[in-house]
Amino acid sequence: MKIRLRKLSIILICAFISLNITNPINAKASWIYTTITTGFQKQERTNWCWVASARNMAVTKVSKVNVVKSQSNVVQIIKGSIKNETGSLRETSKAIKIFNVSCKSSYKFARLSFKTLKEKINKGGGVIMAMQNPLYGGHAVLLYGYDSNGKVKVYDPKKGPIICRYTDLRDGKTLSGYSYEQSIYY
Repeated sequence: MKIRLRKLSIILICAFISLNITNPINAKASWIYTTITTGFQKQERTNWCWVASARNMAVTKVSKVNVVKSQSNVVQIIKGSIKNETGSLRETSKAIKIFNVSCKSSYKFARLSFKTLKEKINKGGGVIMAMQNPLYGGHAVLLYGYDSNGKVKVYDPKKGPIICRYTDLRDGKTLSGYSYEQSIYY
């Protein structure tokens, strides 16, 4: 009886170790990034996540952004004066072009699949994720990296860098309940 119990214990321990080693949660993931991942800025005013994210997206494409343009300069060009106002997808796309004339962005009134987001990152550009919260309105963040386990690296111009699961970001389980709804990309 002791021998059977000992064999059963060994089998259970081996099974546990085997499951633990092959569990994807424990596996080390390799990260894939946009071309440039430094030099991101926080938003200068409370409603300027859109223009900060536009600037940060322009940075991912080239090593030098048009440094004479600040967030305030771009807001003045787009809005006609320096107003602490939110921006539309169209205005955000226009801001990207002002920060970096070589950037041509597109926007989509829908979220991109994780597969498509990875393709955009693999091409060297970030994706601005337009987030929505029924209580607080909209917010823009920049997706600039992902790993093989479904996690993403996002730069929130209000809070700084964030790592979370794509599905949690999509479904509003991070960023104070904001869920991913629309996209701007290269």
